[in-house]
Amino acid sequence: MSDWIVKQPEKSILTLARSTAERPPQPGDAVNGPFIVSKLQVGPLVDAKGLNPIYSYMNESTSPGPGVFGPSHVFVVNRLGGNGNREAVHIEADSSVGQVGDQIVGGLAAGRIVAGSGTAYGWNPYARVDAIAGPGSQAIGQEVNVDVRRDVAAKVGVQIVDVTTSTGEGTSIDAALLFSRQTGARGFQTGIQFGYNGKDPQAAIDAGYGIRSGGTLINALPTTLSLQAGLDLSGVQKPFTDAAVKLAAGNTIRFGANGMGGSVSSRTSSEGGSILFDANSTILDFGGGQQNKFGPTGYTTTGSITEAAPATPARSSASCAVGQHAWDANYEYRCVATNHWKRAPLSDF
Repeated sequence: MSDWIVKQPEKSILTLARSTAERPPQPGDAVNGPFIVSKLQVGPLVDAKGLNPIYSYMNESTSPGPGVFGPSHVFVVNRLGGNGNREAVHIEADSSVGQVGDQIVGGLAAGRIVAGSGTAYGWNPYARVDAIAGPGSQAIGQEVNVDVRRDVAAKVGVQIVDVTTSTGEGTSIDAALLFSRQTGARGFQTGIQFGYNGKDPQAAIDAGYGIRSGGTLINALPTTLSLQAGLDLSGVQKPFTDAAVKLAAGNTIRFGANGMGGSVSSRTSSEGGSILFDANSTILDFGGGQQNKFGPTGYTTTGSITEAAPATPARSSASCAVGQHAWDANYEYRCVATNHWKRAPLSDF
């Protein structure tokens, strides 16, 4: 015989004797009001997968109201004294005989919409700091700790998987990671931050990035997918007060494997140049007040033009394109037609 206890809040506790052939209580069973059913002893009862779990079921039909959640199981630990860390619930799955491919899961939370509508949340941590709490308090919605004490095939802090049976898509929002805030909330100063910058009051947290030297902050592995954009900030309608992308001086943006597709570099920390795209023109600012403007009407510069390599034509019929020019110590050359050069003598003044 296996003992099952049906607990009705503020009512008596009933003990039901059920045979090993009977199933545990199910939604729809004739039990009045909200209740919690827990199996107290792990006996010979097994489920369809040959396992021997502890079951807990609840039927409810309450209406808690907008913004209020009606809990089915409540665990409350009220600290009235003492010191040190606390945890309300500890769930652990240990394995000493696992094989490659086995998955040992400490806890699985699932929100499921069987029919009707609504929003299903698999897990919804809630960190709250009340107004009378001390100024040194911290609110961390969720922390994921990884404790790997030997080299393993994969070491991942957070993994988001769209499972095989997930064949639908979000018609208004479809994102693996979403940041938002409710009306009235102050919001966060930073969306994603690497490292504590030495400001964390927990001495156990290192001031570093949590990434080894020589590692990569964000890495996209090779894929054959045709993606629309790598980084899309076009939805930010107002200009950034500082810059959309900031890099420390001396950094390089490379294209292609090993930069073979070209690169953009900065080699100075002062008086560096810039590129400005204006209406119908592009302005190159070389620093020090010198600007060069390229547009439909031609090229304008506030400085002088220097041709380091004269490359003078050997004859009037030398190869050239209209508008091309060259010089040497005696003549200025101009290409007036395809493969047709003319020259003017130079003189002292």
